[in-house]
Amino acid sequence: MSGLVPAVAVSLGAGALGAAVLLVAPLEGQARTGALLGVAASSLVGLTALLLKAWLTRGLMKAPKEVQALRGLLQMQGLSLGLRVVGVGVGALVLRLAGLDAVAFVLAFFVVYLVQQVVEVRYVLAAQRAAGLKVSR
Repeated sequence: MSGLVPAVAVSLGAGALGAAVLLVAPLEGQARTGALLGVAASSLVGLTALLLKAWLTRGLMKAPKEVQALRGLLQMQGLSLGLRVVGVGVGALVLRLAGLDAVAFVLAFFVVYLVQQVVEVRYVLAAQRAAGLKVSR
């Protein structure tokens, strides 16, 4: 997965698969609604994080030193995590206030997040390799 388009496709595909599973899962109304909103929110935040990483990665790979590029990549990862923490927190609070199942929201959010995290890390590592930076395993 070396390009942005396949990464975006897999990331959005995870959300679509999550929504499809939830539509056939034996869930009650509030739980299903909360879980579907969790999948949608995670997909939106994940897409935003991936596009942000793609944008920042292009500039970081031009950094004069590998240490600066690595520091930037770690900051990017922290920013991505911060986006998700805010997204899940705000979403859970809104659902709680609306009387919907916030637990289903949070669980669905993080199931999709797990897949997206793998996609994002693979994308960033591929971008590093493409820029000629050493990637340790």
